[in-house]
Formats: sequence, structure tokens, C-alpha cells
Amino acid sequence: MNLKIVLIGLVLLTVAYNARAITIDGSCDTQSVQCDLQINDIEVCNNEGFTQTIVPSVSGEQGEWIRVLPESFTLESNECQTAEVYSIAPCYQEPGNYNALITFNGTNPVSLASEM
Repeated sequence: MNLKIVLIGLVLLTVAYNARAITIDGSCDTQSVQCDLQINDIEVCNNEGFTQTIVPSVSGEQGEWIRVLPESFTLESNECQTAEVYSIAPCYQEPGNYNALITFNGTNPVSLASEM
């Protein structure tokens, strides 16, 4: 069998599998002012063919500045839900650009970078 055909088949299978993953729409970037709460909505959709529980997590040096609610939720196949991203820079924080990473953990985790 031609190796080129096998490799193309594997690539197509991988793309098709990943196309049915969790998808997210929205941004969590903020122009946060010290001690000022910012709220962003992120739409999370389950494009898998089965029900799954999504658990958001935040990482990075400024991860403690961000909270995602709800803390976990279950989505049926082809169902979407809005997650609220709350961010607040501490009072007296030095001005600058700060980053964190929000990951929506399910069968195939998806991450979203947040710039503050």
C-alpha cells in the first residue's frame, strides 16, 4: 500500500476527530483597571456525539485574578452554554500586560489565552 495514501488518511481522520471537539467563542481579554471587576461571556459548545462534563480551570502567573463560573457544567451532544469569566487586577498592581490561560477540560480540552 502506498505510504502517502496512508498518511493522508491518518491526517484526514485526525482532522475529522478534532472537528467534533469542544468549541469556544468569545474573548476574555480585558483592559482591567486596578480593583475594577471585568466580566466576559464565553460560549462553550459540545460538538462531540456524547454528553460530557466541562470543568474550566485557570493557569498562569495571573491565574488567581480570574474566576470562571459555573465551576463545572454538563453539556449534551450539540448543546452550548455561556460561561462567565470574572477578572480583577489587584489594587496597586503595577501597570503592564498580564496573561493567563483558561482551559475548558472535557474529553478534548480547549484553551483560551487571556490578556489583561
